Amino acid sequence: MTQEADVWSRAVRARFSAVLIALGALLTTRVLADDDWARAAKTLEVAKSWHAGDPLPLELRQFRRSPSDLPDPYDSYNLIQSLQNLELLAALALDLTADWECRQDAVTQGLNIGGPTRFFALLRPRLVAASSDERPGYAELFTRMSRPHVVVDALDISYADMAAPEALAVTTRITRDLKRGQAWNTVYTQYSKEFGYRTGNRTKIGNLGHFVLFPDPALGLGHYDTRLGGVVQYVGVPLPRRLWSLGFFDPSHLPTLLKATRGDVITLPSDLYHEYVLYQIQEIYKGDSAVSAGTPNPSRFDASAMAEVRTLAAFPTAFRTSLGQNWFDTAGTLNAPDIRSRPPPRRLLVGGLSENVIVVAYEQGGFFSSFAANAYGRVRNAWVQTQEWDLEWDPGDLTSLLQRISEANP
Repeated sequence: MTQEADVWSRAVRARFSAVLIALGALLTTRVLADDDWARAAKTLEVAKSWHAGDPLPLELRQFRRSPSDLPDPYDSYNLIQSLQNLELLAALALDLTADWECRQDAVTQGLNIGGPTRFFALLRPRLVAASSDERPGYAELFTRMSRPHVVVDALDISYADMAAPEALAVTTRITRDLKRGQAWNTVYTQYSKEFGYRTGNRTKIGNLGHFVLFPDPALGLGHYDTRLGGVVQYVGVPLPRRLWSLGFFDPSHLPTLLKATRGDVITLPSDLYHEYVLYQIQEIYKGDSAVSAGTPNPSRFDASAMAEVRTLAAFPTAFRTSLGQNWFDTAGTLNAPDIRSRPPPRRLLVGGLSENVIVVAYEQGGFFSSFAANAYGRVRNAWVQTQEWDLEWDPGDLTSLLQRISEANP
């Protein structure tokens, strides 16, 4: 074999090997995806028949994230948003041994399917009976229950699709029909057909969604923006997990909605999203401040009482154990794609340590790295996550980290 032929042969073999590797990776992904569908279906079947006293499925308690931006049935957020068992969701929200993200998603889904009055009523007995050691672990639940909530269904009409007189005439007709007692879905279907679906594949009457709204300092720090070419991009501080479903809600509407009563139909202009939004109020929850009496505010951290920490080894052993194996001190290969079976890798940036409170800022890996911070409280002999914040950048030091936290939780 000539030297040229040998080079050509090795090149062909190398290319063939690369094709086989790529094909193997694709098949592995498909098998894992198929397996995830089967596992998710099994978990949802168990959840459907769950009753108080039964063990919570481990799959619901352990955080998993989709390995890509594509929907994954076994991603914790997608899996928990498929649950319809309200008692199970309440139990998961109260389980201090479950991962923080899973508890957050359980609260979101519980409020969506049960409404705040009913869901918080399931949480209240356990929270009232919580010991002083447990209360820091429930700090965010206490905060949520103390705040007013309003549940709405919403539709929208773009400024570009209808001039103001026509849009307001249409919302007046919709309001009249809803006030007459017609069901929301019936009314929406009627008008979406009249103004589009009857003649094409789009409508001028958008289905904005079903929202559980409440005052939150992170609302209004960012919004979606339509860029050149119709590309929709989020601008500003990323929404925390508890607000993910409110990405297209205009926070300037919240004060008006909180003053409404059940059954009201309200139309408001949104210059932020260039549209008119019609809301029907489905439920009003006034807030229960009594349940949180005596609970410290988790967003108030005294920098003078905290020691700055730069290495994981400086934290208590029990805290390091609770973090698991996916935390690192130094920069490594954080963009690991195989994050299906465990939380993504996290690199410590800076932390703060006091007797009963720990805060940490970290870089989180995945296909795209991001910055975030968590707070933890001591519950008996364990450390339990009590809050989380999304960060735009590495805070650099403890003082800057605590300042960012205080700005997000005034």
